[in-house]
Amino acid sequence: MKKILFTGGGGAGNIEIWNKLKKKYSLYFADSNISSIHPDIPRARKISIKSAKSNSFNHNLSRIVKKKKIDLIVPAVDEEILKIISDKFLFKKSFLPDLNFIKNTIDKKIFFDNLKNKKINYPQTYSSLSSIGKKNFKLLLKPRFGRGSRNVHVINKISKINSYLDLYDLKLNDVVIQKYIKGTEYTVYVGCNKKKEVERIFPLKVGIKKGITIKAFYDKNPSIIHFIKKFSKIFKTKNSYNLQLIISNNKIYPIEINPRISTTFFMCLQDNYDPFQNVKNKKKIIINKKISLSRHWKNFIK
Repeated sequence: MKKILFTGGGGAGNIEIWNKLKKKYSLYFADSNISSIHPDIPRARKISIKSAKSNSFNHNLSRIVKKKKIDLIVPAVDEEILKIISDKFLFKKSFLPDLNFIKNTIDKKIFFDNLKNKKINYPQTYSSLSSIGKKNFKLLLKPRFGRGSRNVHVINKISKINSYLDLYDLKLNDVVIQKYIKGTEYTVYVGCNKKKEVERIFPLKVGIKKGITIKAFYDKNPSIIHFIKKFSKIFKTKNSYNLQLIISNNKIYPIEINPRISTTFFMCLQDNYDPFQNVKNKKKIIINKKISLSRHWKNFIK
């Protein structure tokens, strides 16, 4: 039985991954805070690892992989990816897009520069304060490196940019400044085979989002599907990634990309799709099934 190690073990979707795949694979979940891993996952399947900020992260993870004889690492934390791609042993073992794809997407500034060069719609992005002008309007500020909605803010006054930089001890070159776009948000799982061909597109229309997606439902919007197919031919890669989009005034804008699985990854497993199989999945790229997500808190009292 193949042994698979998921990092970011405290993530909101890992209990669903466990429930769906535990009979098919030998699963392990690793986190720097092991207590954050869901209580219903057996203690023997939880592994404590160093934080990605630690200089010994790669050594620690390599030791665990060798000791447990892990066949596949599935990283779920952007900061870990930056470390893993610097290590040939770990990168070869990891379920990640190829190196070129990661380098062109994990830095948000580089990603939006690439969208511009490829003539793909993208939110108006500003390289300097002077390029914004003097008229106040809603702006979205986010770090060039980072995951989810961490340190992401919407401001309505240009004067607040410096306050944002001071709050997080950042410099202007450390952040991406964009015109805020109001519209309908989608978070899309894109699964690819070893030949860099798309084999699954799973779009979730977001209803409620608070850092992570709280409520969403599967929506095979034809315009989203068409956009993903076009996007995947320009940004070719293997394995999988998550692309977040906004539809506004009948235009589609990528607003975020994760070169890894996201917290909603488990949703694509509900149709028995398996991205970890070595054989090509023969099912259709798009499914015909109603699937929705509604997250609720559960309290554990000891």
